[in-house]
Amino acid sequence: MRLQNNVYIIDALRTPMARAFSVLQEFDVSQLAVHVLRGILQRQPVLRSYLSHVIMGNTVSAGAGQNFLRRAIISAGLPVTTPGYVINHVCGSGLQAAVMATQSILTGDADIVVAGGSESASHSPELVFKRAHDEKTKRGLHESLIHDGLWCSVTDKHMGLLCEEMAQEHGISRKEQDDYAFQSYQKAIRAQAQGCFEEEILPLLLPSGKRIIVDETVRKMVDRAIFNQFPAAFKKNGTVTAGNSSLPCDGAAAVMLASQDAVEKHHLKPLARVLGYSVIAGDPHEVFTLGVDAVKQCLKRCQLKLEELDLLELSEAFAAQVVLTQKELALDWEKINVCGGDVALGHPLGAAGARILVTLTRALKSFDRKVGVACVCSGGGGAIAMAVERSKV
Repeated sequence: MRLQNNVYIIDALRTPMARAFSVLQEFDVSQLAVHVLRGILQRQPVLRSYLSHVIMGNTVSAGAGQNFLRRAIISAGLPVTTPGYVINHVCGSGLQAAVMATQSILTGDADIVVAGGSESASHSPELVFKRAHDEKTKRGLHESLIHDGLWCSVTDKHMGLLCEEMAQEHGISRKEQDDYAFQSYQKAIRAQAQGCFEEEILPLLLPSGKRIIVDETVRKMVDRAIFNQFPAAFKKNGTVTAGNSSLPCDGAAAVMLASQDAVEKHHLKPLARVLGYSVIAGDPHEVFTLGVDAVKQCLKRCQLKLEELDLLELSEAFAAQVVLTQKELALDWEKINVCGGDVALGHPLGAAGARILVTLTRALKSFDRKVGVACVCSGGGGAIAMAVERSKV
């Protein structure tokens, strides 16, 4: 929808991203959420007294504990009276949280909301199903990360296979995917070197005393030829590989949103204004094509033309979906994922949508751009897009 009243993004932070079972494995999903909540609270002390509620996205919640967000809110030092709840819209969860926070403000139910996502692939447990009559699942352990996060329950296929089928149907070659994946790394490496992530990443102190300040997921030495060596991951003679796909990882991200009244009353300094959003659904088999429709609908609702779009931050669960989106929108490559994307940075499932919104908000300032859209596709057949405009105050 197009917003009739002003909703602003006041702050946007995230943890460093890390591969599963690496530097952030000691932090569970609640502890990662605590880190970003504390960071925003320290920078925006008004939250302690005026925060309406917190919404966090998460995809693989098995073993996370009863409403892990309440534990995070209290551990972060926010008042015990602060409501908080967790939502699941698969990879779109973090961006859906921002949409729901915006809606709360628009309806007058809230003035200040923190929204985001948190995911720990390291803490995804093994599942045991107790349905003895079901031959498929009556014995053995099942990875919750795959079962709850990477397996489409509607089509009964791995998300990677759905992407493989989409790439074949739309004629997206292995070379196009590998070329894009290589570019994602190049952009991420360049962004790190230029300090583009410094304002959005909140350093994290490990129990060992080591301070993590950059995304551990970004490989420093990447040669284009490496991508040619990866075998097909989901289908014999396929084109989708581990090299042109993202890895589930550990990380959290959040934004603080506020109403016009709250901005004026508390003298807040917005980073951006939310222009509007779209939440759509479609054929689960065509999930990776839905980003195109979500972006178009979002722009239409915001009364924006495609040429007015300065930056597009797309979730890169797989390189093929970005290649398709670029082709369909005929958008300049230099406007897409200017700091690299999930292929290089990692894909923290329930936090993925929040991460791209954080990066987009900061990139508008870093690259001196005006309007941007964040978009993510969701398993089961869905997509979410949100348009923001940089505030120059």
